[in-house]
Amino acid sequence: MGRRGAFSGILGALLVARAASVFAHHLLLSPSGARVSEHPFSLIPATLAGEVGTLAVLGVLAGLVSWISARAGLALLALGGVFLLFVSQLDLELVRWTGEHLNSHWFFAYNLLSHRRLLREVLFGDTLAFAVALLLVVVPSLAIFAIARRRGPERLDGRYVALLAALSLAGLSSQSLLAPTALALRRARPALVGLVSESVASFGDRPSPRDVRAGLEELHRFLNRPPGWFADAGYPVWHAVSSEEASYARFRARPLPEKPDVLLVVFESARGWETDFRRPGVEARLPSLHRLWKERGVSFPVCIATGYPSIEGRGGILLGLAGHPSGILLYNARQLRVLSIGEILARAGYERELVAATSPAFEKMEDWYARWFDDVRYDPSDTTDEDLAKRTIQRLEATREKPLFLTLFTIATHPPLYRPPDAPEPKTPRESYLTALGYTDRQLGRIFEALRATPRGRDTIVLVVGDHATPNPWQAIRLPRLGTPNAGENWTTLLVAARGLPPGTLRPELTSQLDVSPTLLGLLDLDVSNHFLGRDLFTAPAPRPQGVLALRFHGLAAFEGPFLYQARLDDPAFLQKWRWEVYEEEADAANGDYHHGVRESLSAVDRERIEGLKRMARAWGAVLDDNRVMPPPGPAR
Repeated sequence: MGRRGAFSGILGALLVARAASVFAHHLLLSPSGARVSEHPFSLIPATLAGEVGTLAVLGVLAGLVSWISARAGLALLALGGVFLLFVSQLDLELVRWTGEHLNSHWFFAYNLLSHRRLLREVLFGDTLAFAVALLLVVVPSLAIFAIARRRGPERLDGRYVALLAALSLAGLSSQSLLAPTALALRRARPALVGLVSESVASFGDRPSPRDVRAGLEELHRFLNRPPGWFADAGYPVWHAVSSEEASYARFRARPLPEKPDVLLVVFESARGWETDFRRPGVEARLPSLHRLWKERGVSFPVCIATGYPSIEGRGGILLGLAGHPSGILLYNARQLRVLSIGEILARAGYERELVAATSPAFEKMEDWYARWFDDVRYDPSDTTDEDLAKRTIQRLEATREKPLFLTLFTIATHPPLYRPPDAPEPKTPRESYLTALGYTDRQLGRIFEALRATPRGRDTIVLVVGDHATPNPWQAIRLPRLGTPNAGENWTTLLVAARGLPPGTLRPELTSQLDVSPTLLGLLDLDVSNHFLGRDLFTAPAPRPQGVLALRFHGLAAFEGPFLYQARLDDPAFLQKWRWEVYEEEADAANGDYHHGVRESLSAVDRERIEGLKRMARAWGAVLDDNRVMPPPGPAR
């Protein structure tokens, strides 16, 4: 390979570093307490083949450049190698934390440096994994620069360029043969291959006008609204109310005592199976929520989050919209005409405030929060749910002339999980989760006690909804097989407490985050135009049953009654059906007695149904991409 051998030394260092990183990734535990795959040694060969192929591609490019300039070829190999180390390790860390590979949306939707608590807890709460990741980037990078400096530039012989080209083709093409399934192949893809393929797949998702019409017909059947609910074909989810101005005016004219405050608690990573009041032990686990439910609440234990992670859940709750089929809703929809529940309540005369422990800059939410809230109560020193509870109580007790819509984002159950100083060391991942869950419940209890202390507080409408769930160890280790979205990511909880509701009522029908905003409008007796895909859960007669659609990076999950249908828009072979809401018959304390329900065999009718759901998801993506959620301001509205 030439007299100096710089190419062989650098490529060898890269190969050793990437191989070590792959083995560490598959064998170390993720923040969920499980490994990233159920059978790691079945994925490692395909993953290593992809890494070899990617490194060989880099070698080919650098070798070709070396024919023009030996120095430029060496610079490309060295700098490109360091870049590859960084991006590849970042990709694996994202898989550990979120179950998803790096894609272009992560670069634009997040500002990791603004989330100091998360960075601190990654550093000190997951020290071993962080140290390994850091070493696998820093040490090889130093070695690469040392080799380049010592051996200097060289012009790579054409035979070796051809050899590297053959190796790259063999490595990348053999992945499909080595990976046990198509989903496993997706998990084994190198970072740069994934970035390119995800971007290409996004461009290929555009359906034809005919397919859009068919998909929207399917969407309307799926949502199961009364005839004429969606009357404008140009804006297929817009529900126009011609008399809305009168409804707003009537509400604004009410005296303040007849305009209740609203407290919306967005419960971070609330697992539906751990907060299900139908199950034994939940009352002792969540006494504050249980008491509120018994006093004046209705619990909906079968509530589905329409997105994952938190940025998607917020779109579902506050905008009442399903996610984007190939991206992140609140990133893709920055220029979208939408109407949040906060904007509706502002028009009704509410003051709108947010209390949160995460900087708006972390998920680049500044523009959205400016639309949704009048004031964002974020202080970097507020790092725990105890801090947030104090600030929430201050805002609820403040004197004001307008009703208050206060939103609280809890934080303790976000990985890495918070452990109070006086709590014993958890022995299992589930104990860690339940410790954080119980801590959040105690802090919410302080808020509920403050509400009970005043007449206005006792009239406050309280809605507690999870932004999403988080997989337990059984689910986390099987994500390559379960796919995404899945019940472990999306089964969360909903509790609504308000004067006049039947206290202590359990309603086990299928609900979702999308129901929060229309239910609140119903409780306030506001009949106004909106694009909420959910429905008022307390309407009379009883609300019509509807399905719930969850989307995530080309993955589809459609919950219909007791069944969950799963598919991928970029993989026609991935089709699954589950009776998802079934607890394990044999006790499994490590996973809360819940895995993922019972997998069902697919009939021809099921396969046809899933194809219809995929058309629906693509049509919904076209509605978002074409800015057809709601009409522009004017007479049409």
